[in-house]
Amino acid sequence: MLHRRALFAAPLFAAASAWAQQPPLQIDVSVHFDSATLLWVPFRAPGLPAGMMLRPLRRIDDGGLRSAVVRMAAGYTSGGRRRIRNRIQIYVLSGEVAIGDLKLRRASYACLQPGSNLPSIGSPVGAEFLIICDGAPAFEAVTGGKDLEGAVINERVNTDTTVRLWEDPVSGANTSHIRVPSGWTSPGPEYHPCQEEIFCITGDIAPDDIRILKPGWFLWNPPYGVHGFRLFSTAGGTVLEWHDAKWAKLIYEGPV
Repeated sequence: MLHRRALFAAPLFAAASAWAQQPPLQIDVSVHFDSATLLWVPFRAPGLPAGMMLRPLRRIDDGGLRSAVVRMAAGYTSGGRRRIRNRIQIYVLSGEVAIGDLKLRRASYACLQPGSNLPSIGSPVGAEFLIICDGAPAFEAVTGGKDLEGAVINERVNTDTTVRLWEDPVSGANTSHIRVPSGWTSPGPEYHPCQEEIFCITGDIAPDDIRILKPGWFLWNPPYGVHGFRLFSTAGGTVLEWHDAKWAKLIYEGPV
């Protein structure tokens, strides 16, 4: 969604002008909303005790969870160690998430790899965090093996910067923390060959003249959906942005 050409140099955010083969483009099919307007519903995952709640941001076609805001009550704990079936990413919005002896506080990030072991997870004070799932969250009790094998952990993301937090070397899927300055503007329109999801953490970022993302707002750009007809920020802001495949910025030059 964010036009980076004026802000960031390649190769972190590579741009592309055209693809030899691509599906038909759709104009302005983005979905955006304030996550605070969603109901809290129980977070049910095989192998985890009940007690967490979530606001689902996006579900995939089969109904499986892709992204959500999760609330963990003070004192919640999963108990023993668990093996993770599918990759899970966590970005802490408030409070504290304890993964074994690891303390993740506001602006902490963790990418937990499929098949790895997770120590007990809980919160002494309560927490809210973003969760990004590659497949339905599922866990199973385990006794042997190394904990957090292959995990990518950033205990304090520098919120004054743009930084790539994680990238899959095979699929190109990735997650980034992005900051734009006050007065930033970058006219579109554009589209991408992958799913793009954006959650506003601070400030404001507007994809056009009538929609403004503020803290807690979520935006989803489907693949080959033309969007960003006028991107700008009044106060500046930060977002978490993630993609399910390699990202590329494709410039739209057709009729609107």
